[in-house]
Amino acid sequence: YMGIFMEDQTSKFKEYPYRYIIAGIFFVGSSLSAMLWISFAPLSNTLEKHYGVTPLMLNLLAMAYNVFYLPATLVSNYFIDNVGLRSSVLIGSALTAFGAACRLGINQIGFNCVLFGQIFSAFGQPFYLNSVTKLTVDWFLPNSRVMATSILYIGNQLGGVLGFYLPGRFVNSDPSTPGDIIRTQIFSFVIFKASVGIAVFILSLVFFRSKPPTPTSVASMRPQESYLKSLKQSITNRDYVIFVLGFTFNFSANVAVTSTLGQYMTPFGYGDSESQTMGTLLNVTAIIGQFIAGFYLQAQRLRPMLIIFMTICIPIQLSLIHI
Repeated sequence: YMGIFMEDQTSKFKEYPYRYIIAGIFFVGSSLSAMLWISFAPLSNTLEKHYGVTPLMLNLLAMAYNVFYLPATLVSNYFIDNVGLRSSVLIGSALTAFGAACRLGINQIGFNCVLFGQIFSAFGQPFYLNSVTKLTVDWFLPNSRVMATSILYIGNQLGGVLGFYLPGRFVNSDPSTPGDIIRTQIFSFVIFKASVGIAVFILSLVFFRSKPPTPTSVASMRPQESYLKSLKQSITNRDYVIFVLGFTFNFSANVAVTSTLGQYMTPFGYGDSESQTMGTLLNVTAIIGQFIAGFYLQAQRLRPMLIIFMTICIPIQLSLIHI
């Protein structure tokens, strides 16, 4: 294991090329998790027609990630702090893979197995999202840490892009397409997601490591604070609470629009194809914004301006949707 790593700079603290393997496996796993969350939303009309799925059931698929995120994030943070990065990522990838595999019963058992699998995938997502900063602190030098964090979070956004783009590549949503062909195409899409999930779990099991041979900074050497102590410090920090509230409103607006996009567009004569295109554009725009934000965050004085701008965009977004 030690021989795999190679030093890429001469200083007290070092980065290793192996960090790209770690980040790559993590990036794909996080993308898959987000894709599983949203990949049935752009097929709402097709699923209603050929599987008898109600809008409520489709909404529950998206809500599962939000409902189970809070209890799952508490558990994941405990594992990240006390058990380690490798074990946490393995748990996340195992839950994601199992959730994807449960969908394989969609044609034989019914759509309920999709919702059942969604619950496991939802529990797996916080093990990815909450591990990002731990990964970048342990594997990246301070001067590249902000950008590395932004790129790893973009993995989750990319999953949203793929969740809207790929259904149209697997499933022909034309109303004239026979039902048996539609069901076969959807099953092929489910097999693809399950295969990626299993592959990511195997790669994580074989190649993922918690830390490099030597630390990347003083921060990566410090003993981990107790979770309850850090939680108390966070909720008593005014700036942190304001940031969390702003992020919550922003994220909630994005989730509400993204997960019900097809239902928004159907009354206006648009079908699954149009909702796939619109959802892809929304998520591509989010990725572009995240890249821009990554550069802005490098400048400490610009951070408050960025948060204010993000918060102002929320009512504008919702107002335009309801015009």
